[in-house]
Amino acid sequence: MVKSSLFLLSFMACLIQVAIGQTFTPVGNASYIGLDKNLLFNAAHRYQVTQTGTRQYNLPGLFNGSFQVEYITGFDGNAENEVVIEIAGLPSVHVQVGAFVGFTARALPPKRFKIEGYDVYLGLNEWRTIADVANNTNSTFIAATPKGVFTKLRYTLLESTQSTGTYAGYVGLSEIFFVHNEAAKAYDGLMVQYGSNGNVGIGTNSATEKLSVKGKIRAQEIKVEMANWADFVFAKDYILPTLQETEKHIKEKGHLPGIPSATEVENNGIELGDMNKKLLQKIEELTLYLIRLNKVVNEQSKEIQELKGSQK
Repeated sequence: MVKSSLFLLSFMACLIQVAIGQTFTPVGNASYIGLDKNLLFNAAHRYQVTQTGTRQYNLPGLFNGSFQVEYITGFDGNAENEVVIEIAGLPSVHVQVGAFVGFTARALPPKRFKIEGYDVYLGLNEWRTIADVANNTNSTFIAATPKGVFTKLRYTLLESTQSTGTYAGYVGLSEIFFVHNEAAKAYDGLMVQYGSNGNVGIGTNSATEKLSVKGKIRAQEIKVEMANWADFVFAKDYILPTLQETEKHIKEKGHLPGIPSATEVENNGIELGDMNKKLLQKIEELTLYLIRLNKVVNEQSKEIQELKGSQK
């Protein structure tokens, strides 16, 4: 009974702490708790992520939620050997109740590092230090951000926890995060995003169609439903452009009639169904040209044979 009461009190205390937004369960390689409100998921493709230094981490791997650690060496505490990772273009959402920044690694975390945020709240527009640590030994580091609107984050890695031995100078990183409950939806950037208008986005937060995908798509088959297919070219009342008209259009416009220009395609893309219909229209027009040409060739061949026969 006493144990049950103690458990219930502890559970209620945790609920109260979470409700007021003042606690954060540590996450990392040794934790089973996820970063569901991590604003930096897929940051290398969603924001402007840059890296300076003589050595380079694989940036996409630091923001994909896989917790696969990467180690690079050379962190001896000297500024000329530091590595700086900056994430710009973050949503301008005010940190009011609480947000957290940090990183995790399986082993060999940085001993000396600095985390800064660029605060634009009320026109402040300056870098603010969130954490400046000189003697870290933990593989996972978490720090609460102050109130503000942070549109950029900067992680500066200076020194390894290992100064001697096989792994001297090595620093491991597996995930960089910015947990911002008020700016991120659960698993932002990793899962499908649903807009208020019902549009669905994969790899994008601004879906302008029913399905918007930022990136490549591989499929075994795609079916596009179409009306008014291009067989109207074979209708008796279809006016087939003359080759002279087509030649004139090409000279003036630089592309076939009814087909978008290269500039239009670069700016607006193409609609697969509509483009296939237009291409089929051109194929059917070419077929009609060939049929006409074949008739002319056959007629000329006949005339030639008749002329040859009359000369015998």
